[in-house]
Amino acid sequence: KFVWSIAASTSAIRLVRKVQESVSALACVLKQPPHKITIGLGPEVAECTLQSWEGEVPGSGAFLTRGDIRSAYQRLFEKHANLRRAMIVAPAELLVNGYPLVWEENWKGDDVLRRKNIKEVNFMTMALYMPTEAGVLFAEVKNGFGGIGIEFLPLVVAEKEAVVLRCGMKDTLIIDVREDATACVAVKGGRFAGVGFTPFGTRRFAEMLARISGNSLSRAHGMLRLHAQGIGDALQLTVPVAAKEIVDEWKKFLVRTLDSIAAAAGSLPDHVVMLGVGAELLEVREALQAGDWLDAFSHTKRPVLRVLTGAAFSGGDTLGGHLVGSEDAGLASLMVYSLYHKPIF
Repeated sequence: KFVWSIAASTSAIRLVRKVQESVSALACVLKQPPHKITIGLGPEVAECTLQSWEGEVPGSGAFLTRGDIRSAYQRLFEKHANLRRAMIVAPAELLVNGYPLVWEENWKGDDVLRRKNIKEVNFMTMALYMPTEAGVLFAEVKNGFGGIGIEFLPLVVAEKEAVVLRCGMKDTLIIDVREDATACVAVKGGRFAGVGFTPFGTRRFAEMLARISGNSLSRAHGMLRLHAQGIGDALQLTVPVAAKEIVDEWKKFLVRTLDSIAAAAGSLPDHVVMLGVGAELLEVREALQAGDWLDAFSHTKRPVLRVLTGAAFSGGDTLGGHLVGSEDAGLASLMVYSLYHKPIF
């Protein structure tokens, strides 16, 4: 496990370079090259949106095939490609006549796949948009390690899949409080219902604490970390009061993001899963447990809150101490995705 600290002013191009350096470092440390590398990306690197792509399925056989689906998706990708910006896509779900399609071993026996019964085919696609130069660098990373399969995908895709597969939660609201952003994913019936982001993460928590307490930014980061661990001294006395003020401000941004998701997805689930480094702050957990926000988007006032750590996705096993706190949950979800994901085609 490697951890790098990256400055807030780092450009998207430099972040891609950092990814390239990380893959190189990983390849050097391992005694043999991995068969596959999965890289999760967030809004810090690229604009991320959930889109529904509808198209006709080519082919003439009696039943729908994986080849037909692959051809249809490639046509839709070319249709949605933007020459001014690079795009990385992850086909998250396939809907046939409005229902999710799961490929089984005996899938040809399912009448829903009989071509004459197919009315519409939709791909729920997570798309990452970035400057063309960044896209070129990602292509270099993908093609620069011969023989190793490298997959880029939005981190929220892996988190949703891990929560559904490993935790069995098919109706839930996932809130990931990261360092530079907060990601929100609404899941209904095991499917994506909506995705949203706000550029308010724990880095901004530290910046606000630094202003309130008169300390440096690095000192404020340390104070928050100690506060999350329940460790304090005389200098820490201002943190609980300041943290409450900071989290109240964060919550306003969160509610706006959820409002935009609910406008498209309808009522949101009352089961809330929380992960990310921000989940370790008591004030953040208390803010979500309060009954003053959920009833604007759901049928109940108070959520059923569950905070996930990285070990939650591996049956409580920390894998030698590598998956410990909530900040490791995103990394653990990538592991789950790599091991259990079944591609659409």
